[in-house]
Amino acid sequence: MLIIQGSSRVDGHTAMICDKINQSKKAEIINLCELNIAPFNYSGPTNDDFEKIIHKIISHKHVVWATPVYWYTMSGQMKVFLDRISDLLKWNKDLGRKLRGVDMDVVSCSGHDDGPDHFSTPFEMTADYLGMHYGNYIHTWIENGEISAISNLRIDDFLQKMNNKQ
Repeated sequence: MLIIQGSSRVDGHTAMICDKINQSKKAEIINLCELNIAPFNYSGPTNDDFEKIIHKIISHKHVVWATPVYWYTMSGQMKVFLDRISDLLKWNKDLGRKLRGVDMDVVSCSGHDDGPDHFSTPFEMTADYLGMHYGNYIHTWIENGEISAISNLRIDDFLQKMNNKQ
């Protein structure tokens, strides 16, 4: 499994959630803030880290998108990355087709139990369009520097659902 973390902080709240998931799943974690991902370019493909990540997603066969909630939606880094999927529709269709059948889950994190309505919709629609298998979405939050008790339960249930699929 591959966890793609879309936070501006490598060691922030979303990282705490990713680490909790990783304790059980032993995933590879990629922090988008440490990579060079340019916006989609109508003039042609961009030479950056985007395709390397796509190859990792394909090889892992399971991706968890983990992002903080910024202004009621995913982080800017995550949005830029998802927008770049347009590269796979315009410039590299063969690579894009290899995403078919890959499992996808989504985790959001904030300071409160206030996951926005329809937060997961862009991920669900992306999975549907690309032929990926959309699985689960959970919203988590941090209280007083710790993963909230309810978030811990949600993560445990999330992990159990993943285990049941295997």
